[in-house]
Amino acid sequence: MAPIGGPTGGGQAGFGSGGSFTGPAEALEVIGNHGYAYNQATSSGNNAADVTMLNFTTGNYYFVGKINYADEREQGDKRMIEIEFNGSTIYSNFFDDAPNGFYSPITTILIPPYTEFKLNFGINGVTITGSISITGEIYRG
Repeated sequence: MAPIGGPTGGGQAGFGSGGSFTGPAEALEVIGNHGYAYNQATSSGNNAADVTMLNFTTGNYYFVGKINYADEREQGDKRMIEIEFNGSTIYSNFFDDAPNGFYSPITTILIPPYTEFKLNFGINGVTITGSISITGEIYRG
């Protein structure tokens, strides 16, 4: 039996029919008034935010949350994070120092209703596997 009230985000589900963890959730999963998504991917280091980590469309609600990033590399290679709303870049940032594990959120974000959300990442010069998570609350009108 699935958890009460969710998951409803689609994509790679975070919970199976038995309510157990089944893998990364690239889509926004909604449980009651909470939402989350997470994923891990590898960038080949071609100096562009060319790997899509999260990709979903919100429903009849807005989402307020925090985004966190981590990877396994400790050197100071430049990481890139880019966020798009409906195909337009609304956030782009370059990190010159390695996060070395989860740390303070990259950003707090408000995603409007019926918005296609896409988060891309990349790194300069090396191949790296990064992890991303977004967690927050759902507000309905």
